[in-house]
Amino acid sequence: MSGLVQKIIIIKCVLKYLANPKDVRSVLKLGNAITTKNSRQNSVNKAKSDPATQKLFEEQYGRQDFDFSLLAQLPPLSLGREFYNYIVKQNLDPHFYKFKAPQQDSSEYAYLAYRLRKTHDLWHLLTGFETSDEGEAGLISFYYAQLQSPLSGLIIALSFIHFLLRKPKELPLLLNEVSRGWSLGLQAQPLLAVRWEDLWNENLEKLKTELQVNSVTTKTLQP
Repeated sequence: MSGLVQKIIIIKCVLKYLANPKDVRSVLKLGNAITTKNSRQNSVNKAKSDPATQKLFEEQYGRQDFDFSLLAQLPPLSLGREFYNYIVKQNLDPHFYKFKAPQQDSSEYAYLAYRLRKTHDLWHLLTGFETSDEGEAGLISFYYAQLQSPLSGLIIALSFIHFLLRKPKELPLLLNEVSRGWSLGLQAQPLLAVRWEDLWNENLEKLKTELQVNSVTTKTLQP
């Protein structure tokens, strides 16, 4: 991809995001466009600095799609059943992560991007961030606290611009969620390292406690 084409893609994706932060494909395209070979390797190195996450990379764990027909049959209050209920209630596309990304130069980075996209809605469920604009920004702030990826930082910055331009009176809501995401991300266990597919039968609230995502104390502002 030439430098000019890449810049055009980035500008288009940024404008689409500012108009509609829920445009998932523009976010995924933006992520593909802004990452360089060095930044991809830095992201992989950061993720693999955790021993449990490094094992996931070595095994390429969790390459299969989630089986939602199976999750629907699991006991109430289990992680799997609650995840299924969450996807249905929120009317989410559980396979949005299948949107094809350009060929990456590092198979490890491709795995990292795949795993993060695939478990995105699980992280919503575990952390309690809603799928509202401010909720998504809060979860991205959580991502940044745990992984320090350039895309997460950019999305947070664009979220502030979006709120300033489109709904300035609701800026305190964004500030609250970004602050909570940062604090919770620093407090929690590394979620990327979790082998979710082995935990479907576990009680959701018990997992939240074990992963330290069930609560965080922060002061909030009102719009």
